[in-house]
Amino acid sequence: MPSTPLTGEHSHNTSSTQTTTSTNEQARHEAYMLWQRIERVLTNAREQRVAYLLFHCGLTPNEIIQRCGREFADIQEVHALRCAIMKKLISIV
Repeated sequence: MPSTPLTGEHSHNTSSTQTTTSTNEQARHEAYMLWQRIERVLTNAREQRVAYLLFHCGLTPNEIIQRCGREFADIQEVHALRCAIMKKLISIV
């Protein structure tokens, strides 16, 4: 039979796990809602793709060209798209 401290410790871990799960679910929902707003502002598929690579994947323009070079003409295109994205996002803040 487990001792009382172990039972209490186990119950605490379960509660902590449930809180973490709830927090993670809330964060995922908030991220989803934010992305929905971004998609409404960025109607161009190329802008949406660059926004995803920049903000979700955390890539720099150089990394985007290295990993997804076939999708874009050159780094200047990625910079121009990033600039357009930022102007649109700033306008909704």
